[in-house]
Amino acid sequence: METGYTAEQAATILLSGTGLSDWQVGFLAVALNEVAEWRERIGKVGGIACYECASELTQMNSMHRGSVEPVVYALSGLSFSVSWRGDYGARSFFVEQHERRDLLPQTDFDALYVDCGWGSDAHRQALRARFDTRETA
Repeated sequence: METGYTAEQAATILLSGTGLSDWQVGFLAVALNEVAEWRERIGKVGGIACYECASELTQMNSMHRGSVEPVVYALSGLSFSVSWRGDYGARSFFVEQHERRDLLPQTDFDALYVDCGWGSDAHRQALRARFDTRETA
């Protein structure tokens, strides 16, 4: 039987080589759990996509934005799909697909929210549109 990872381990695998701190990687672990929880509530099956985690991260408390923004930026250079089994706090995550891509230029990344505000609906839609053109799954 396939062995899964904790959210923290999966986040570490996904963000390896990005130079982010353990604290910042932890934000992705939280996002993985939150997206899985949301998907379970609405009955949406399938893997968690990179843009879903990026969107979830923009919704975190604004006091963490300085730590979260570099994680969202790092995600702009990734494409992944992560599945899960189990309940909140005891989930196992499985990295189904993981691909590195070119990071968005910083000015392009900043332009995604400069006119609409960080974490706004318009910002999340811009992120999704940007990731959708780059996702493989």
